[in-house]
Amino acid sequence: MADTMNRQRRRALQAAALIGTVGFPGLGRALFPARPVEIIVPGGAGGSTDVVARIIQLPGGGALGQPIVIDNRAGAGGIVGTLDAIRSEPDGYTMLLGSLGGHVLVPLLKPKVGFDTLRHLAPVTRLVNLPAIILATPDFPARNLTELIALARASRQPLAYGTPGVGSTGHVIAELLCQRTGIKLLHVPYRTSSQSYTDLLGGRIPLLFTLITGVQQQVASGRMKGVAVTTARRVSALPNVPTIEESGIRDFDIASWYGLMVPAGTPAPQVDRLQRAIGEALRSEEVRTRYEDIGAEVVGDTPMQFAAQLRADFKRWREVIQTANIVVD
Repeated sequence: MADTMNRQRRRALQAAALIGTVGFPGLGRALFPARPVEIIVPGGAGGSTDVVARIIQLPGGGALGQPIVIDNRAGAGGIVGTLDAIRSEPDGYTMLLGSLGGHVLVPLLKPKVGFDTLRHLAPVTRLVNLPAIILATPDFPARNLTELIALARASRQPLAYGTPGVGSTGHVIAELLCQRTGIKLLHVPYRTSSQSYTDLLGGRIPLLFTLITGVQQQVASGRMKGVAVTTARRVSALPNVPTIEESGIRDFDIASWYGLMVPAGTPAPQVDRLQRAIGEALRSEEVRTRYEDIGAEVVGDTPMQFAAQLRADFKRWREVIQTANIVVD
């Protein structure tokens, strides 16, 4: 008897839910989100990726009307968290913090990585663009990119530059610069950004290509020299560092990015609701200021615009990687 009553109760609840969403189509959408929304961060707590997610956490939750929970799932260079997100229910309650490095460069460099960004993930919105910067030791003879190019061409041996690793954003940007200018540089990969900073500060390498996060104070204090930033406009956090375009290299507007994605198949109304709420949070002065403090530029684009950026990035960096013959073990 109890089993029969339970079955009847479940059927009644299912019927009520069906009536609420079919008979009143707006009601189902209005109920989303009805519980907290998760952002999977494919990196450890306290890292640069984590910081980007936590800046939007409270304002984004306020705009959604439900808390946003940050779930750090580090491992295999971000692959573990990405696969967990892809395998989650495509209902809008799980988002992934994606990045240029983790979700464009990694699939291009590791074809057997286990996921296809364009096929397995759907874009919601880019949160921020993050410029890269060319750094040098304070006594490096070149003050800007024009002088750096002239020095590289006159040098008998290729100038060495460090990056956080083979296939990192800094590495592919350096290769693109070499391809555009015809200069030759010697890549010195490091396991972490902190190791590369230490060797630059110690004078063991003359140059470093890296993302701008974490180096503003070193440049402002004069411990590192900012040779150029890679975006078309100067960065507000380092207004005295010129751009690559200012050295005469046209159409060189390169930035890494962080953005929110959901598993493919997530219904469009849920994606749109997430995008509108996060976009509202990104327009707040407090959020914008906090991102600018780490050198990031707020974007807040639409899913369609984000998708177009993804396709363009795959095309550009596939060509750079193939031309430079970059191979990751």
